[in-house]
Amino acid sequence: MSSTPTAEAMAQIVAVAAPLLKSAGFKKRRHTFNRRVEDGLVHLVNFQMGSYDPSGRPDVLAGIRVNMHGLFTINLGVFVPEMDRDGPPRSSWINDYDCQLRKRIGELMPEQNDVWWPLDFEPSQEQAIDAMRDMGLTWLGQFTNRQVILDKFQAGDEEELGMTPAAALDVADLLLATGNIQAAEQAVRDYLARDDVRRPHRDYVENEYLELRNLRHLLDQA
Repeated sequence: MSSTPTAEAMAQIVAVAAPLLKSAGFKKRRHTFNRRVEDGLVHLVNFQMGSYDPSGRPDVLAGIRVNMHGLFTINLGVFVPEMDRDGPPRSSWINDYDCQLRKRIGELMPEQNDVWWPLDFEPSQEQAIDAMRDMGLTWLGQFTNRQVILDKFQAGDEEELGMTPAAALDVADLLLATGNIQAAEQAVRDYLARDDVRRPHRDYVENEYLELRNLRHLLDQA
């Protein structure tokens, strides 16, 4: 199958970034890099191409880019095996969607926006790789073990963790796995006490999540 110019450009950018990431302990598979840092904990760097939109819509609509073709960004993530509410990954290789802690590189840059760079503009490629090195690897590097994640969550640094709004449930799973049952139960209680947990998700927590973890007694204590 012949490669497209954009795919070739993406492959070239990944090839330029590869020596830096490999020297930092990452292994490569196509556009994604994995680094194992502690008994199953995995750091991820992923180079993502913008999707092609054949609809014919203009590139910019109301100030928002619609067609991302020809652009790329960098995704960062941390996979924690105990936080697997959706089930374990399909293989030992971790992809972006497997990670429970996730950031786009633009979130770590001073502007804190979702940044995409042109694939065919060398200065932008250099800027992206510099951002990955200076900010992306720094963000990943703080997550050397599970306790760091627990400490940041308990300190209220959920935004720094890049977790979903249901982060408390994943943290509770990690606490249960490490034998800290009381802290896990308190994390779930605090989560269910929030006003922003919508009914469909609350039903899942009360009827499935708690049941699978033998924690239904928490409803009686509410």
